[in-house]
Amino acid sequence: MSVPPPVGCRYRISGAAVAGLSHQSEGRLCEDIWEGAVFGVAGAAVAVADGLGSAPHGRRGAMVAVSAAIEALSVFFIPGPDGEGCDAEHEPNHAMVRGACRAAHNAVFRYASACNISSRSFACTLIVLLWNGNQVTTARIGDGAVVCLQGGEQILLSAPQERRYVNEVVPLTDEGYEDACVISSDLSCVTACAIFTDGCERLFLEKKPDGYHPHEPFFLPFFSAIEPLAGTPEGDRAIANLLVSDKFISFSEDDKTLVVVTTNEGSGEYTG
Repeated sequence: MSVPPPVGCRYRISGAAVAGLSHQSEGRLCEDIWEGAVFGVAGAAVAVADGLGSAPHGRRGAMVAVSAAIEALSVFFIPGPDGEGCDAEHEPNHAMVRGACRAAHNAVFRYASACNISSRSFACTLIVLLWNGNQVTTARIGDGAVVCLQGGEQILLSAPQERRYVNEVVPLTDEGYEDACVISSDLSCVTACAIFTDGCERLFLEKKPDGYHPHEPFFLPFFSAIEPLAGTPEGDRAIANLLVSDKFISFSEDDKTLVVVTTNEGSGEYTG
């Protein structure tokens, strides 16, 4: 589901979500869901959610969550009555992404209530990325990560949470989701971002004594190759083919999602 950019737009988005072998063998659909939006020349947003395998309706929860998060962010980019300016010019990024997570949490609870089903049955993780003008900011609840390209440097803007046990995660539907929400610093001078779920972590990240780091042999060639295709169906297909390649399958049987946002106008300085 590429997001074709409007004429003169700064941002382009492509991505794919594929079912892992474990789900395919059980006849289950991919429980990763993503959605993106480009707000003219002002900004762009991506939301990625991973339905928990232990949640019977995790896929549906993920769908509701990403839709609500993107809708909440889009409101900030509606032009004023005079046709110029928008609320995103005045609201700090960290407040917008936190508000998007809150909107997603509330939407899943409303949906669960309407279905007369416990909200735990719709449990999912959530990553929200906002590219507002020259600032990139993320919010993350649960697994997954975000790597950004700043000049020639790869920056892990949002790292996976440290876990003592497999599948130990605080989902969006948990009462303590706000405490578990990790907001990144604002990052400037960015030319590309990659948002991905935990099914990709083993290939995309390296665990070192001081924490996680981007896997350098992967990201620089990847960003270079995908940049001309971003925002087109060809970009989506290239990412999907990568995720179902033998190398990826051998590293993880989990569902995998990778979404890329690019721009041709990176400028400014890293503020984190």
